[in-house]
Amino acid sequence: MIRLLKFIWWSCVAVFCGLLLSFSGAFLYLSPTLPSVESLRLVQLQIPLRVYSSDAKLIAEFGEMRRSPIRFDEIPKEFISALLAAEDDNFANHYGVDVTSLMRAATQLLKSGQIQSGGSTITMQVAKNF
Repeated sequence: MIRLLKFIWWSCVAVFCGLLLSFSGAFLYLSPTLPSVESLRLVQLQIPLRVYSSDAKLIAEFGEMRRSPIRFDEIPKEFISALLAAEDDNFANHYGVDVTSLMRAATQLLKSGQIQSGGSTITMQVAKNF
């Protein structure tokens, strides 16, 4: 029994060390290609070109994105609550990665062979789409 416990213990230690080395290696490999934090803060939105008539009436908008920058305090609280409820219920309780949601999504994928639900957080979606 003691041999089995020692084997399990050392297996767990080996797996932990392997994961630590894997994540460290991935970070060291990817870190040179990551943008600086300052450049992420200074992102410029793609605002379409607006063409106005001589009497200041909007004639047309050109460009892919239809965005108008607003301040955070201009977003209605109800919209923020609805967005969090629909996309990331656990937003206030994690630091960008919700391990429980990832495990749930992975388990569903393994059981059914197809994607049943997502495991990404709002933070992960923003990082992917940035």
